[in-house]
Amino acid sequence: MLAFVRYAQDDPVHYRALFMSGTPADKADCPDEVNPAYRLVAERVAGCLEQGVLAGDATAISTVLWTTAHGAASVLVTFGHRPADSPDAYAAAVVDNALAGLRARPATRL
Repeated sequence: MLAFVRYAQDDPVHYRALFMSGTPADKADCPDEVNPAYRLVAERVAGCLEQGVLAGDATAISTVLWTTAHGAASVLVTFGHRPADSPDAYAAAVVDNALAGLRARPATRL
């Protein structure tokens, strides 16, 4: 997730074109099995579920983490160093907080 946020920071023009164009994505572009980045998150979530690190619905967990990465990336691309002095520290805190919430209780189906 942090690598995804870093990509957005490193290439904000491309990130905006891909993810913030304002054009609704068609079904094939939505985060599901056909999206390689989402698939990577889903694979990691499956590993965490197998190891007992996370519990609950795999799709719900994957979607929350996908949303977390996109949210952090979008804020940094749009607002630069806000809301924190360090973009890397901001991204890490957002991801850590999302994971803490997911570890605190099983995720329910969305």
